[in-house]
Amino acid sequence: CQKIERDTYFGQPQDIEWCLKGSELFILQARPIAAFSGMRKAGIFSVFDNSNVVESYSGVPSPLTYSFASASFRETFRGVFVRIGMSRKRLEELDSVFRNMLVYVHGHMYYNLLNWYRYFQEVPMGGDNIREFDQLIGIAPDNEVAKPADHPSPWLRFQRRYWGARLKFKIRTIHRVARDFENHFYAKNGAYVNELFIDQTNPELLRIYRHVFQHASPYWDGEIVNFIGGQHVFAALAKRLKELGFPDVASLENDLIGGDGGIASMRPTREMLALSDLIRENALWRDLFLASPPALLQKTILADKVPSFEPVRVRIEKFIIDYGCRCMNELKLEEPTFWEDPTFLFSTLSSYVKNRPGALDTQLAHQIAAKKKAEQLVYAKSGWLGRLPLQREIQRMRKHVYFREELRLIRGKYWGIVRRLFRAVGRNFETANLLNSWEDIFLLKVDEIAGLIEGRSPDFGYVKELVELRRRQRTENLKRPMPSRIFNYGEVCSGNFSIGTWNSST
Repeated sequence: CQKIERDTYFGQPQDIEWCLKGSELFILQARPIAAFSGMRKAGIFSVFDNSNVVESYSGVPSPLTYSFASASFRETFRGVFVRIGMSRKRLEELDSVFRNMLVYVHGHMYYNLLNWYRYFQEVPMGGDNIREFDQLIGIAPDNEVAKPADHPSPWLRFQRRYWGARLKFKIRTIHRVARDFENHFYAKNGAYVNELFIDQTNPELLRIYRHVFQHASPYWDGEIVNFIGGQHVFAALAKRLKELGFPDVASLENDLIGGDGGIASMRPTREMLALSDLIRENALWRDLFLASPPALLQKTILADKVPSFEPVRVRIEKFIIDYGCRCMNELKLEEPTFWEDPTFLFSTLSSYVKNRPGALDTQLAHQIAAKKKAEQLVYAKSGWLGRLPLQREIQRMRKHVYFREELRLIRGKYWGIVRRLFRAVGRNFETANLLNSWEDIFLLKVDEIAGLIEGRSPDFGYVKELVELRRRQRTENLKRPMPSRIFNYGEVCSGNFSIGTWNSST
């Protein structure tokens, strides 16, 4: 059957009828399966997987979000290789990999998994980069797919070892890499971190966008280096814990990194709790928060700037500046953050003023206790000779978790700048009657918006129609159930998709 499919029909899936006469097999008929009429399994094989990516881009992200994220991924992953000394020739050869780290299928975002594997093949650092990546994003061993074919020349193998060593050095000095990245970001883009972009024209907004993008995405290697280093350390520590005889190493690793209330992901909640304590201590402030809906609180404190609430207003505005871009769906440009809509912030504060939650303190105390217990368990089994190297591995793991959260906070500010820039473009487009509503800007792609601003777009006469078409597509895509993994054979189109457990050897 495989020979008929492969040799006679060039990899097109076949409906085959057959029979047995005694011990002899007879093929009666073979014809293409209609549902897979365009598929050629002899063609390029692709795997689209949404493990991990759905955490940041759940549901149906807008065309603007996808186009910006895809361009950012290209420049960021390319930028890592630039800074570890990869040759221009090899960068050009890998450009299709950088451009296709993400795919957009029926409005849903997926990793182009084999391109991630091709990326990691370029930087051997000891161990198995691809297996470590699968483990970190949650791909189970029984759901792995075959690695892409890789037959490097002796010279390329030598170069890869050099690049891998350079990347390993950056991982070892992640504190310096993260600091340099943060300094560069604020030096080049700090002027726009708190900018609302109220009065700028669209050409000015486009110029600012290109400046911000140029000095952010290609230099975002700090987060990627930390990501790769984290997966390497997690895998190494998991191996060591298994050797010590622990069966559930994933839970044990989670316990070992818990209990750090100072990491960036915890600070917004801690600040809201402190702010609610401040409000509760003043009778006037407390009564207003207990009796007023979020909209009235927002108007009284932020819009009207009532003098008696000045200390609260200053504290809330500082919270929005510091943490306003860290919220659910913060990487979806169409989703408002506290910067654009602080309603949820006021609602949460009112809830905390009414009844201060002790869950955070309880959770932190539980994590600290679990961490101490986990340390006692692993150190007891490691013995005094193995304790010191194990401590170093655990500290390295905690360091990567710390920098992951710190860098995500800066990433939120970057995405916040871009979100406010395109919201401003949308308002200008609405004023010019190019869009019916400024919110329609999210149904356009970055290149389309730039083309409209610069007068080189072929869609200028029917932008509203294009937006309406995409709105209908979005409505349909929201109703469409999508699998966690898609296999594609040949050209990428829905007729060539297979959902199930096929892989390149099937």
